[in-house]
Amino acid sequence: MFEKVKIIPHLGANMIRFGMSRTEVRNVLGKPFHSEEASVFELFDDIKIDNPAKDNYFENELQICYDTNSKVEYIECYGNEANHLQVFLDETNVFSTSAQELLEIVKSTYHTDYDNTNEELPYTYIFTQLDLSFWRRQIADDEGNEFFWSIGIGGKGYYE
Repeated sequence: MFEKVKIIPHLGANMIRFGMSRTEVRNVLGKPFHSEEASVFELFDDIKIDNPAKDNYFENELQICYDTNSKVEYIECYGNEANHLQVFLDETNVFSTSAQELLEIVKSTYHTDYDNTNEELPYTYIFTQLDLSFWRRQIADDEGNEFFWSIGIGGKGYYE
């Protein structure tokens, strides 16, 4: 049986809301499947990448990232070969709708467009005004990749 997750831009997913504490999230969802504390990844001596604290649920199909105050700042759902979650944006099943159709639905429903200057196109599409992103490992020309693999949402201003 699948858990239905409804993504709501700038608000959250189901009962998880941006700004909730890690403790509040765990009170709602229980013990995480996997958890990580904040860390810094050093690529080279002069390049450091901050990794936020994360809690993963449903065998990593739902990832919740926290800011430096342990408050929810980003939520990501994975749908490629999902076994636990069905993810919806409004009434649209995100991972059973083709990438092209999904992009058109978001553009027409929310009257906004994705950032066409994003360097990661056509793998990552970011709707900056909604703090909403879609990702796929390969482009649609590759067999089996006409669908996105993940959807992510951030609190207001996450992608600014």
